[in-house]
Amino acid sequence: MEKLIYRHTDVERLELLRSFDRYLRENPLGEDCLFAEYQFNITEENLSVFEKFRTYKECLRQQEEAFNNNYNNLFGKAKTFVVHYYMSMHMAIERGELPVDITSWYGLQYPFVIPNPRNGEELLETAAHLFECDSNRVANGGRLLTNPNISSVKIWIEKFDDIHKERMYRQNLNKAEVENIDYIRDTTDKLIVEIFEAASERYADLEFEERLKLMNELGFNIQQVVRKPRQRKQEEEAQLKAEAQLQIPLF
Repeated sequence: MEKLIYRHTDVERLELLRSFDRYLRENPLGEDCLFAEYQFNITEENLSVFEKFRTYKECLRQQEEAFNNNYNNLFGKAKTFVVHYYMSMHMAIERGELPVDITSWYGLQYPFVIPNPRNGEELLETAAHLFECDSNRVANGGRLLTNPNISSVKIWIEKFDDIHKERMYRQNLNKAEVENIDYIRDTTDKLIVEIFEAASERYADLEFEERLKLMNELGFNIQQVVRKPRQRKQEEEAQLKAEAQLQIPLF
């Protein structure tokens, strides 16, 4: 008797499906084939999905580090321009170059705390608020601030916004892939069990070495299970029987 060694990983699923595919190429559907037609179809369909998924994950792994570095660099640069704009305003007020009430256009009160966005969403929200407030101030006769000017801030925020949207798209795509792959994993796991049971039944009368060879050809990693001796169980049953007889009333 053997048990299947299977840890339910995508690597194992892919290798088993490849082995099933090789078996099916050498053993066409029919009475002598271990696979039913629906199992053949599942093998072909799921193998194609897992091959593409493996390629996708490998490409994603290679690109992820470079993309994240670029994302973090742009986040830092864009954040610096937004923060420096507020800092420049604060220092200009300190020097007396700007009136204190200029802060009211931004919903602030001098002295104010410089914004410190911690992530992409907070940075874009902070920048959107800044642009709207600054535009209203300038439209009402306020002069343009410099060092940095608002145009430079917008340029870097637009660059960051582009890569932030791409990141969200990647995350949603990855989530969709994972949600889609769950069904493929489930059907593959069920197929693996079905084929293993069918092979175990067909090869049951063969010697272990021969069964092992045939199972390995199907991609199965199996381990022989040695049944425990029944002697202890028989002794326990005999002891219980003897105890029961001692409890029989004598009259």
